[in-house]
Amino acid sequence: GVDSFFYLFVNGHKVGFSKDSRTAAVFDITPYVHPGKNVVAAEVYRYSDGSYLECQDMWRLSGIFRDVFMYSTPQVLVRDFFVHTDFDGEPGKKNYSTGKLRVEVDVNNRTEAESAYTLEAELLDMAGNKVADLSPATGKVAAGANVRTTVNAVVQNPALWSAEKPNLYRLMIYLKDAEGKVTETISRKIGFRDVQLVDGRFLVNGQPVKLKGVNRHESQHANGHTVTEAECLQELLIMKRGNINHIRNSHYPQPAFFYEM
Repeated sequence: GVDSFFYLFVNGHKVGFSKDSRTAAVFDITPYVHPGKNVVAAEVYRYSDGSYLECQDMWRLSGIFRDVFMYSTPQVLVRDFFVHTDFDGEPGKKNYSTGKLRVEVDVNNRTEAESAYTLEAELLDMAGNKVADLSPATGKVAAGANVRTTVNAVVQNPALWSAEKPNLYRLMIYLKDAEGKVTETISRKIGFRDVQLVDGRFLVNGQPVKLKGVNRHESQHANGHTVTEAECLQELLIMKRGNINHIRNSHYPQPAFFYEM
């Protein structure tokens, strides 16, 4: 969210830089922070060699346009995860009565010793009722290393997600230490959906869908490239009233709340 280039300093120490102005820049600042007051500073440049690559059909504005924040994690943590939903059958002939849920999880160890972990997960409907327990996984991760583990579940007659019926579930992921204590909990909304190209047709859950799209830039009349969550929702509601079901994000990723909406 910084256009177009910046150096990051924490307590006077140079931490790093970023010149991809719409991709989240994430820095591990553990060595540079201390108890009490800390100073985070960004040295922002209006133009860089990245300016040429990002020269899109939009207003040329510079500054910090998105949220800046710090957060902390356990030393053994879920670094990333990827949710996959699938169904039995060949392309164009899927059986949507049985949903297969597979979650790939990267467990990272920031300590100086090997650590044991247990990964558990459960799937809830939006009313909070448990739908399925995912198969737990137990293992060890070496000091400073990353391991990938997988947990699975089968869901009978899942409520499918589509634009017309955006049915969602809540996935809960729990990371436990060697003593069985929960050290991290992650909650995400997920949906069961299948997208295929079959014989030149774009299918969502086996149904042909025509895309009616529009280009979109982050732009606001008073605040430039800073668009609030409320303003983003207003834009999307206007698009839905016009039967728009597809948005081209004009070459750059959006804030996380855009995808949640």
